Amino acid sequence: MEQFHLRWRSPKSFSLGFLLALFLLAVLATPARAWDIWLVTDHNRILVIRDVETSPHQEYIITHDDVPDAHTRFGYFGFGDIGFSLTGKLYGISTTLEQKSHLYTIDLNTGHITQLQPQLPFEWGNALEFGLRTDIGYIGGGLESYQPYRYLAGFYAFYDENPTTTTLWHDMRADYPQGGYTGGYTEANGYLYAIWGQGNWNSHQTYLLQITTDAAGNFVSYTNLGDAESHGAPEGIWGLNSDGAHLYGLSGQTLYRITIENGVATYHKVLDFSLLPGEHVNGSSSQIADLSLNLTTSTSSPTPGNPFRLTVNIHNAGPYDANSTTAQVTLPVGLTLVNSSTATGTFAATSGVWDVGTLPANQSATLTLTVQPEGSGSLTVQAQITHTGPVDPDSIASVGFAEDDWHDGQPDDDESTLTLHVASPPPTPTPPPPPQGGILLPVTGLPPGHLTTLKPPDHAYATLTLTLEIPALALRAPIVGVPQGPQGWDVRWLGNTVGWLEGTAFPTWAGNTVLTGHVWNAANTPGIFVNLKRLRFGDRILIHAGELTYTYEVRENRLLRPDDTSLALAHKDYNWLTLLTCEDYSPTSGTYRYRRMVRAVLTTVK
Repeated sequence: MEQFHLRWRSPKSFSLGFLLALFLLAVLATPARAWDIWLVTDHNRILVIRDVETSPHQEYIITHDDVPDAHTRFGYFGFGDIGFSLTGKLYGISTTLEQKSHLYTIDLNTGHITQLQPQLPFEWGNALEFGLRTDIGYIGGGLESYQPYRYLAGFYAFYDENPTTTTLWHDMRADYPQGGYTGGYTEANGYLYAIWGQGNWNSHQTYLLQITTDAAGNFVSYTNLGDAESHGAPEGIWGLNSDGAHLYGLSGQTLYRITIENGVATYHKVLDFSLLPGEHVNGSSSQIADLSLNLTTSTSSPTPGNPFRLTVNIHNAGPYDANSTTAQVTLPVGLTLVNSSTATGTFAATSGVWDVGTLPANQSATLTLTVQPEGSGSLTVQAQITHTGPVDPDSIASVGFAEDDWHDGQPDDDESTLTLHVASPPPTPTPPPPPQGGILLPVTGLPPGHLTTLKPPDHAYATLTLTLEIPALALRAPIVGVPQGPQGWDVRWLGNTVGWLEGTAFPTWAGNTVLTGHVWNAANTPGIFVNLKRLRFGDRILIHAGELTYTYEVRENRLLRPDDTSLALAHKDYNWLTLLTCEDYSPTSGTYRYRRMVRAVLTTVK
């Protein structure tokens, strides 16, 4: 009479296929994760369940080629398990009997499989998973040998995706003298979890082991968390998978969530698979995508009322595309969102959720937020990847900022915190009163019709990293700072630059910023503001400050008397821009009769 001590779907079924379970370790009250679970069935089909616990839906991917050494005596064939590697390959392990198993590579585009040599040191291959942060591939089977009949001595492993390195990773015979069989591996919460089985097809137990390893992935010790059959999964559990924090287990038909309390694992049914008649799931795995998030700012010294830019960058180091990727950006009270822009996905301003969608391997996505502090003090901005389809090898989406995702003592690179220290801007100096018999508004033009010789200025103009642009006038020029003296501002040496009148609001800050430019230059050529009078309501005026562009729209264009300071230098609470130049030169008096004033209001910052 034949003995058969492999892994069994159910005591009620003689069918011998088994399924690799996806384990998710979590307390029931913990918010459920929703990553993707890839499955292989005994009908050679590759399936995937997307968003397992939020909106689970199953997709058919491909049917792979027949496995030439798979055992079919009891209706089983194909792979006993599959595993995605860190190099971007999908492997399968064959279900053999009376001959040794092999590893194969599987092409997800064509379904073609390629056998690897040499053969493995056991039969009925049914466990395959790659370490997420080591070069170890964990493997196992149902028997070391069918003729003569022998259980496995313990857990096997190979290295660098090379079957020639296969070795007995840990011998279990000290605790189980007759040996046993394996049923799956996964990593979570700093442990390696494995299935260890005992018994035959109508009387068996599958145990969940919590294994402690060292940094290199070598065995240290283990804890037996009990059998599945008496803790919620009567048909047994044959495989494991995880996103790094949570465990799931599968039988041939059903997905279970696993919780661990007081050293005992309990199994909670999540869903039944949608399968063909007579079809069973044999194994499972998850694709891998190494995502990282970085949060930066365009300024190290923000001030109230002055917008600046926050940049969120997500990079996918692969090896697989990261589908269904989302991130959460949390702005504190006191930091107002002005606008946002991204070329990848969409950003919801009300919720702060950035729906990236699919981020291909070795590519990045960028979200730019223009924000404005409303007051001084410390403000903390946080950004975190909250969901993605693949498993991340060094961080876990949606795990809180205060937690060490992998319990490895290393920073988690899927989240970023930025603390901003917003200082109050220095008070705007009050312009001095005009001198007796003099004027306050600067003379912004030299006499036309002849060259003017200028002596060196008494005070150098301040260099600013700012540029003024007026598209309607095809004008683009740097802005310099003009110091304020007892008699006002001396702008004779501006040439083809634009002068900011110190004492008015600094360009791009809240308040009334006054900029001047020549209508006529000392070289007897038109000045950069010679056509200022052509600007109309709604025309755009831009100030470029580093990575930010401040856009103003014209609201007023009028003439002023040279001594009329009440309008040009009027106080403003919001961000206004005033452009000044001279107009209507009088040869008799040798002066300009008027000042041309254009006033514009800030509309956008990008």
